[in-house]
Amino acid sequence: MERKRRTSSPDSSEDESQDSDSSDNSSRKISKKRTQIKKRGKRNRTSGSDSSSDNTNSRKTRRQSKTTNKKSLKKNRDTIADMENENIKLQEAIANPSVMLDTKIDDSKKKLQKLQSEIENIRTKVGKTDMNSLRVRRSELQVENDKYQRGVDLLFVMDCTGSMGSWIKVTVEKILLIAEQARELYSNIILRIGFIGYRDIDDNGRIEICDFSEDIESVRIFINRMRAYGGGDAPEDIAGALNSALTITWKSVTRLLIHFADAPCHGRKYHNVNDTYPDGDPDGLNIEDIVVELGNKKRVDYYFGRINSTTDIMTNIFQELYQNTKRSFTRLELGTSVGEFLPKVLQSITASMRASIMRNEMDKPMTGLLM
Repeated sequence: MERKRRTSSPDSSEDESQDSDSSDNSSRKISKKRTQIKKRGKRNRTSGSDSSSDNTNSRKTRRQSKTTNKKSLKKNRDTIADMENENIKLQEAIANPSVMLDTKIDDSKKKLQKLQSEIENIRTKVGKTDMNSLRVRRSELQVENDKYQRGVDLLFVMDCTGSMGSWIKVTVEKILLIAEQARELYSNIILRIGFIGYRDIDDNGRIEICDFSEDIESVRIFINRMRAYGGGDAPEDIAGALNSALTITWKSVTRLLIHFADAPCHGRKYHNVNDTYPDGDPDGLNIEDIVVELGNKKRVDYYFGRINSTTDIMTNIFQELYQNTKRSFTRLELGTSVGEFLPKVLQSITASMRASIMRNEMDKPMTGLLM
């Protein structure tokens, strides 16, 4: 028996190998199956978590939807309630229209009365303010008008180059006396004095200005500081001085410009002396336009103190220009005598005051007709 078993061993070994192979295959299949089951389990867990998050989101959505629906429902209820109230009012109005109409009319009347009351209050306040301010302003203007109707603006325009020292000195000495004697002649006169000193175009201190003031002493101090210097060629900067006369504050009805000079302005047309600027003012000032403006717009009576013949051509032209203006041009024959200064100035003030009074008297009928 043993031999038989041994003889049959090769076959049995083959069977055993086959059995082992099959068992290996089956174990591999089992492990593969297990791997697949594990993967399926992971997938199921993943899908389970996703589904849970989806469930959470859906719950939130449902809650939000419920909240929105509640708000919408409340709004709809409020709208319905408002509509019902309006409907009730409308039915009441249809049933009794006069009551509703009377109510609206009463409301409108109350609003209108309130508005009219407010308007009346505003008018009262504005009216009082305007009337008071108008009265005050009218009174101020009347005082100012009366003052300047009695006033005289006296402007001295003076050549302050080297040759004019004596004339500057006499102006300083006589200016207070001029004010005193002018007030003696006209007891209620209000005298304002101004001063413009000029030199030549290229000089330092070419134009020096003291505007009009009732404080005559302050003007005298200003003139006292003036010094006679400069003046290279014969002509001087008269165009610049007269242009400055246009810019100062003329106010009074009677306006005098008293010009003292011993030399003409620049421009060969106005003299026959040596001139650095034969074409006139280098800055483009037209002296003839300035002279006409003094007469027409500023209504200034122009008095020229003639000291020598070099200014004759110029003053002849000025006089012709002034014939077409509303005021007068007058030459005062002074010569070299500074003693003529005071009487000539007072003569000029008197003549201009009389002319102003006559013009005012002539204007009164015209004013009445116009009004």
